[in-house]
Amino acid sequence: MRILFTSWAWASHYYPMVPLAWACRAAGNDVRVFSSPGLRRVVENSGLPAVSGGADVDVAGMVQQRMRDGARSGTGRDGGSFRGLSMFAAVAEAMVDELISFGRWWRPDLVVYEPTTYAGPLAAAALGVPGVRHGWGPDFMHQASAHEPGLLAPLAERIGAGPVSVRGALLVDPCPPSLQCAGLPERQSMRYVPYNGPGQAPGWLLEPGRAPRICVTWGTSTTKLNAELTVVGDVLRALGDVDADVVATLSEEDRELLGPVPPNARVVPPVPLHALLPTCTALVGQGGLGTMMSAVTCGVPQLVVPQLPDQRFNAGLLAASGAGTVLERTELDRLAAEVAALPARQAAAERLRDENAALAAPVDVVPVLAKLAGG
Repeated sequence: MRILFTSWAWASHYYPMVPLAWACRAAGNDVRVFSSPGLRRVVENSGLPAVSGGADVDVAGMVQQRMRDGARSGTGRDGGSFRGLSMFAAVAEAMVDELISFGRWWRPDLVVYEPTTYAGPLAAAALGVPGVRHGWGPDFMHQASAHEPGLLAPLAERIGAGPVSVRGALLVDPCPPSLQCAGLPERQSMRYVPYNGPGQAPGWLLEPGRAPRICVTWGTSTTKLNAELTVVGDVLRALGDVDADVVATLSEEDRELLGPVPPNARVVPPVPLHALLPTCTALVGQGGLGTMMSAVTCGVPQLVVPQLPDQRFNAGLLAASGAGTVLERTELDRLAAEVAALPARQAAAERLRDENAALAAPVDVVPVLAKLAGG
């Protein structure tokens, strides 16, 4: 079976698909990952065969412009949660022709795509093969499902694909059901397996230290989109009097924005969260998908300070599950007290962990893909 995975150049959107692509390869299938050029190195670093084509689109610049427009119009920092769908259509326009061209040459049996890579379902329709929509965890993009067909209709007509279902023939859902939003169609549940990019587990993780250890991280996307939304320095200072080993694993961009750091905090370059979090009793973060779901798989309660629409969506579902709590950036004076209260959410966090672990492993989903492909 030939399986074509595809994602545009935003690493955190690609990462959730990696375990299933690995499983497909391990089962003896031929896998390729097609991306816009900016993701090629990320794909190669994940150990999968990379193909790139089309042009990169300055999505961060588009988001920043949308935020400025939203501030001027009074619609808020995000400029309206789904006004940004047009930028995903622009990404599809920039990569779909070369994706289809590669597909006609390589002849995949399936096309697997993450929710905002609209080139995926378009290419599947043009190639006449099933499309598989691979979720991230909580399905933020489900709210956009009514808007997507009309948005993509002109592009579908241009490539001669006819009506295109963004949902595809199958939805792979790597999320514990009790954390997922309501209203999703029938789907194939799958265990979320964290992949946070390549990295090493530092030796100090195994050293005895002060207890508890609190992980603070701000993901990979927020600062790229708008540095004004990065308040991780304020978070560390709010934890300055807490008797804990506060480990802030941050991108270089985030580290440059920190300001004074309290003595109980150690600031380190990015560490794979699935290696760090088992040594932690709590996580404080922005509510991005990779951060939140990695903590879910480790059974770690979370405090979320969300800044972007998808982060608020994730944070709301997490709080409803009982495994975390939410603060606004204006409420950081309460942060230390809320972190101290997180042990009360430990049981709920462990329930989510166990629920995720009971789902089908990626290797168990491969036969489902084979059946869909007619194998």
